[in-house]
Amino acid sequence: MKIRQAYTEDGYIIIVWQDTHLSDDKYPYVYLRDCCLCTTCFNHDSKQRMFLLNDLDVEVKANELQLEKEGECVSIEWSDGHRSTFESDWLRKRSFKSDEIHKRELLYGEEHVSWGKEFQSSIPTFNFQKVMTDDQELLDWLLSIDKFGLTVLTNVPCNDQQLPLLAGRVAYLKKNPFGETFTVISKAKPTNLAYTPVNLGFHTDQSYLGYPPEIQMLQCIKQAKVGGENLLADSFHAVKIIREKHPDVFQILTSVPIDSYATGNEKSVGMFHAAYRHPVVRMDAHDTIHSVFLNPGSRNVSTTTVPLEMIKPLYAAIKLLNTILNENMVKYKMAKGDMLAFNNNRVLHARVSYQLKEGEERHLEGGYFDWDEARSRIRVLRETLFGERYF
Repeated sequence: MKIRQAYTEDGYIIIVWQDTHLSDDKYPYVYLRDCCLCTTCFNHDSKQRMFLLNDLDVEVKANELQLEKEGECVSIEWSDGHRSTFESDWLRKRSFKSDEIHKRELLYGEEHVSWGKEFQSSIPTFNFQKVMTDDQELLDWLLSIDKFGLTVLTNVPCNDQQLPLLAGRVAYLKKNPFGETFTVISKAKPTNLAYTPVNLGFHTDQSYLGYPPEIQMLQCIKQAKVGGENLLADSFHAVKIIREKHPDVFQILTSVPIDSYATGNEKSVGMFHAAYRHPVVRMDAHDTIHSVFLNPGSRNVSTTTVPLEMIKPLYAAIKLLNTILNENMVKYKMAKGDMLAFNNNRVLHARVSYQLKEGEERHLEGGYFDWDEARSRIRVLRETLFGERYF
């Protein structure tokens, strides 16, 4: 990729490429001055900028441009007396054209593919041992969680040591009030409804935290013969339906915080009392769905900050969301050696009640890790496997 011509125009540096199939690119003066890669402005070991905002002139101008190495570089003399040199490939990868920006947005996550009950026959399924030993399989698994929100792992050894090992392939487990991992079995005095055999409605885990865990793993070590099926639904799909058909309900779900809480006494933290407020739906800066938080079991029964006039509309809104989730769910009964891995803040999960005869047991192990660590691993894998570079 070589440069045929470089010139200035109205606060931009215009790059004309030798490849006539490529349209011209333009770069703001201030952007290129701030991105100078000389050893005074940029540390190439840490890959971090050393040039301080204190020293940046937002009105900086390019006084002189010079092509070097037969168009492989352009050198710029700035009005502040500094000189920067940029390689043509570096500039091309940072084009401000919309399609190039879209490619770079994938650095922060895959495009989500929403789904309904038709997903029952196409849930992405991976072999645990292969994920543990094959980097390409690990990458595909993580990308599938990001894209679809739900995956199944099979052939998981049936002991309580596998979640830390799997999380270690990515980074590490996320600690929470229940420890690094938690065991789901029936208990006489449960601190969570998961520890009972009753029906569980659609929910996300730990909505009573300001930063709820993002990726959940549920491993089946022993399964009930009767009941115990997991129900799973894509809340992003449901919210899109609500946004299109019930904009007033969408407004409530995105603007009215719900109070959630949890209390207990766990070995990892002792006595705890967690409480937080989230709107059910959180949107991002591009007005797309970022996350969904809803846990009816943890919705605060003693304290609410919802205004009086919003109580009934809020109930109606979450009831509608729950109805659409039920209409679009998939059902999966884990067998011994299966594991579900899903986006906790996208895929709501529920459970059918189960029955145990004397001597029988239903035993699941659960744990979490977060998207920061998962996407870090995705970038490292892409760099290792395919030579992708981000700097």
